[in-house]
Amino acid sequence: MTTRSRPCAESITVTFYNASQNTYKGYWVDYEGNEKHYYTLVPNAQQGSQTFLSHVWVFRCVENNSVKMFAASKKTIPGCVVNVSSLDSELETVKTNIPTYEMPKRVHTPLEYITLPSDLKSRGGGDAAKVTFTNLSADALDVFWVDYSGGLSKYGTVRGGDSISSQSYNYHPFVFKHGNGIVAYHIVNGDEHVKVGLQNVKPVGTAIENSTETSCHDFISRATRAGKDNLCFVENTSLFAELYHHLQQIGKRFIDEEFPPQKHWARATDIYEGTECVLYKDGIVPGDVLQGQVGNCWLMQAIAGAATQPDKIQEMFKYTIESTKTGLYVVRLYYQNSTVCMLLDDYLPCDEYGTIRYARMSEPGELWVCILEKAFAKLDGSYDSLEGAKTTCGPSIALTYMLGGVPHNVDLRTQEQRQLIKEKRFWPLWEEKRRRNIVIVCTTMPNEGTDLVNERGLVHYHGYSILDLRHFGELLLLQVRNTWGKSEWNGAWSDNSTEWQKYPMVRKQLEGEGLYEKKDDGIFWIEAKDFLDNFCVLWWNEL
Repeated sequence: MTTRSRPCAESITVTFYNASQNTYKGYWVDYEGNEKHYYTLVPNAQQGSQTFLSHVWVFRCVENNSVKMFAASKKTIPGCVVNVSSLDSELETVKTNIPTYEMPKRVHTPLEYITLPSDLKSRGGGDAAKVTFTNLSADALDVFWVDYSGGLSKYGTVRGGDSISSQSYNYHPFVFKHGNGIVAYHIVNGDEHVKVGLQNVKPVGTAIENSTETSCHDFISRATRAGKDNLCFVENTSLFAELYHHLQQIGKRFIDEEFPPQKHWARATDIYEGTECVLYKDGIVPGDVLQGQVGNCWLMQAIAGAATQPDKIQEMFKYTIESTKTGLYVVRLYYQNSTVCMLLDDYLPCDEYGTIRYARMSEPGELWVCILEKAFAKLDGSYDSLEGAKTTCGPSIALTYMLGGVPHNVDLRTQEQRQLIKEKRFWPLWEEKRRRNIVIVCTTMPNEGTDLVNERGLVHYHGYSILDLRHFGELLLLQVRNTWGKSEWNGAWSDNSTEWQKYPMVRKQLEGEGLYEKKDDGIFWIEAKDFLDNFCVLWWNEL
């Protein structure tokens, strides 16, 4: 069998019912395409089953060897009854009308030429500096060093999107040529390992334009660039308003030429067809954040942590005008103590069944988490680059992009931290940070065995968010959340532990605040001493 299940964390409960007079054997098809027998349905029998979106089930008729197939999709109604005998022999139930994206024709726009200052030349006396030039345009550029007399000496060529490094000196200029024209220059002025972007080079050399979509190239090319790799813009209320007005006026939707959609990407409105797509539904809470099929728990833990401050999330989308239905989202981020804005469209990667592959929301059609994840994918170069082992970012850096401040982390296993714990000076430091509204996230200890989830219910070297920290006399409890939105700590103060009966006043207070509920939602309470035994790193943004 070539059909196989695809990994997906979004579960659904269905009931398989055999309304025929034949007997069917039910098999789950694993990720390798192997059939595993689960149960047999005699006539008029039924069997409830918790399955996952994109998981495939095969039902083989004992009497006539016919085959019926089923896989839940985003359109499957939770709790529905599936009549096995009426299923098709192919996976018609999971086919989707979501359009496969095809890249529209690109329109090339030449780089603009500039005139060099007449007195541009290298000067002596500068300190040594290693400088890296990143070509943010789509075209190859020739790189020249300007000597002490003002002459140009070719250093090399850097292709579009690539970088070139030089061991140089302060006050030494470099010139960048495209064909016979000069498009940028830069005078070295920094310490070693300073990365210098080509501020005068247009980051995009191509536009996307078709009958229904536009990248608004003319508007964007006039805007002032800012942020990491010049992927953002300075805050410009009038520019964003002008973009929205232009898109409404011409009746087209925005498409991002700098981070264009790939095959199997679809617009959110197509993925959630028939469901209203908005940034927020029923407020902003950490439980909105559900990790997808890529190992980017470091990002999900930071986003869930940031969600403990809903006003900060709303500030990030302050320039987005949802009512326009233009597919344009403006995300406000912090970069080197300044605020910058990134423009994004609403194309999201899907699998062949039309299920979102990456972050998703607990409420279908709610988009703020998906758009934020896309912003970080753009900063990192791709969605795949968000994988923990590949990313150039990290939990504390993600927090500073969203909330400002300076990234910090601390390993709880060091002698210094253990001494603070021994002297009972550790937790007061973190309680003080919480009072200052600093968001703290954490990572579990690596498991000693090979199991992904250990016997205590914690995931191996995995990202969690700290949602709350509470004192009840000498008792200190932390509320923690798994980015999966399920799989919880099962020790003392877990959902079903006996501690809740031993300390009824604690239970009464937390229940009254809506902070304790017996529910597998990834959120749990844990005592401070157990936290220190099971978590190894804390990450935060120091304001």
